[in-house]
Amino acid sequence: QPDAVFAILDQAFMNGPEPRLSTRVLSGLAKHRALDLCLLALTWHDMHKYELNKYHYNAGLDACARASRWTKALHLVAMMAHRKVEPSTITFNSSITACEKACEWERALLLVSLTFQRKLESDVTTGNAAISACQKASKWGEALQLFGWIEESTIEVDTITFSS
Repeated sequence: QPDAVFAILDQAFMNGPEPRLSTRVLSGLAKHRALDLCLLALTWHDMHKYELNKYHYNAGLDACARASRWTKALHLVAMMAHRKVEPSTITFNSSITACEKACEWERALLLVSLTFQRKLESDVTTGNAAISACQKASKWGEALQLFGWIEESTIEVDTITFSS
């Protein structure tokens, strides 16, 4: 199957790199929960030395979150760091969500701490996913600490925050 995917990408990009098309392809694969195809497309771009930016990686991370594949998400975050691609709030939110869906609460909290270290703005998704990860693992103390942190921050809360 990788050869077929690579052949399709070879045709689509026969005129060279097109970052917006790359983003659309990767986002479309993520939306359709085609994680393996999305990762193959990222590999293909890398093999052809096409620039991969945070939007491309974020599409891959979205696919990881939709598929609950936290190890793949953390691998993509590590690849971004290795290639000096600056992560965004979306980068971490997708990674935290992948961890949350897989009940990997400790890793979710680690990612939340990285958002602070990098001075990235956290948002309602950051807090909700992390609290939900703690809730799924019955880590109520940690969930309450996160809730307290959210209340002290500028992060807006919603019904999901309270119901988690």
